Amino acid sequence: MAVVEHSDDMRSLEPKATDMAVSRRELLRTLGGATSLGAGVVLVGQAGTAAVAGTKTGPASFSSDTSTPAVLGTSTGPGGVGVKGQSDSPDGYGVRGLNLADIGAAIGVIGVSTSDSGVGVQGTVSSAQGYGVFGRNIEQNGVGAGVKGQSSSPAGYGVRGVNLADSGSAVGVTGVSTSDSGMGVAGTVDAGNGFGVVGLNNATSGGAVGIGGQSSSPDGTGVEGLNFASSGTAVGVYGQSSSPEGYGVQGLGTSTTGTAHGVYGESSSPDGHGVSGTNLGTSGSAVGVQGNTSSSDGYGVAGVNLATSGRSVGLYGQTGNADDGFGVLCKGRLAATGVIISGFAFLGATLALYSVASPECRLEDFGSAELADGTARVNLDPAFAAAVHTDNYNVFVVPEGDCLGLYVAGKTPAGFTVRELQGGKATVPFSYRVVARRKDVDAPRLGEVDLSPLTSPALDREPRPARTSLPA
Repeated sequence: MAVVEHSDDMRSLEPKATDMAVSRRELLRTLGGATSLGAGVVLVGQAGTAAVAGTKTGPASFSSDTSTPAVLGTSTGPGGVGVKGQSDSPDGYGVRGLNLADIGAAIGVIGVSTSDSGVGVQGTVSSAQGYGVFGRNIEQNGVGAGVKGQSSSPAGYGVRGVNLADSGSAVGVTGVSTSDSGMGVAGTVDAGNGFGVVGLNNATSGGAVGIGGQSSSPDGTGVEGLNFASSGTAVGVYGQSSSPEGYGVQGLGTSTTGTAHGVYGESSSPDGHGVSGTNLGTSGSAVGVQGNTSSSDGYGVAGVNLATSGRSVGLYGQTGNADDGFGVLCKGRLAATGVIISGFAFLGATLALYSVASPECRLEDFGSAELADGTARVNLDPAFAAAVHTDNYNVFVVPEGDCLGLYVAGKTPAGFTVRELQGGKATVPFSYRVVARRKDVDAPRLGEVDLSPLTSPALDREPRPARTSLPA
């Protein structure tokens, strides 16, 4: 055995016959109990020297039946390396650790650093398609991991991936699974306020994404959140935004065909919500749920109840301000294929009042007046007159006292005159009803309208089978 000078180029480590020899006993003491020596083993020792054991052929073999390392490399230099492995083979390994134990927390390679800014294991690669650190678990059973990271620090990271590239689709951490029920990346936490997976994007501009999910499967999911809690306000997916123009959760269905959904929600709970939106703002035009569409045949928001019995409700709206609020506010035409009902309470029950329908879009006004010497002039309410066509309207009068009868003598855009029949001179009160066509809408008499129901196949889609647990 010979001693050589330390060199960063591992390929240049060739024995020198003139160097001082190292005894087998000294080497065993350095290795902490190694019992056999093989070829190609470099042990970095003290004073910047390295010991090479064996020949250039055959594997090096070391063993230890205690907690003492079979191989121990120590370097005290500023940029020194405790153990360094190098391979020139395209399929080779610079350093490979194998743990053949079939029980216990067996570890192939472990790295430990006690420095405040140190790294337990670091991998570096210059290849465009290479991996700095690559972990593979070929066992087909159990819950084995290709790479596992663990941290006990309150602000630490079990696994942290950093990509310093300022362009391209740079990835900090990527996970790939080819199993039918596998997971590319899975995060688990037992802390009450912890996060299984958290994604942070600190960019202040651009389309920065904290966590992005993508799926090419026709039945797949880009991002899936599961909460198996059987009580409490358990949340599968939660999104939050502090931006004045931001979105807590945004979903985009970019397909131009099929039943693509921007956001889709399902619930199996009798008191649950397929999709629930809550806005805690106490001022401004705060919106709980908003739906937008640019399709000429589309629906901004569609509510469909497929139940064929019971008090099934397709769309429900409620307001806490019964005096000035609106349960449902419609800007535009309001259409219904059935009757329109207003309910009122009577003797412990809610009774139905039905809206009057008309073949024309007309507004009505009511009032009362009194004849004096058989005549009366009635002026239209200015607000009512502004909303209707006043060139042609109908007036219905009913006397509220004994007289010969009443008729409408003349109508103008400002009002009308009422007289007693046969030239009577009675002084008697009467009531009237004015009916006129609405001015600000184009509503032809008995106009044809398309009220065909929403027939999207998505309404009849089978719910996706719910997960009861994560894949084992």
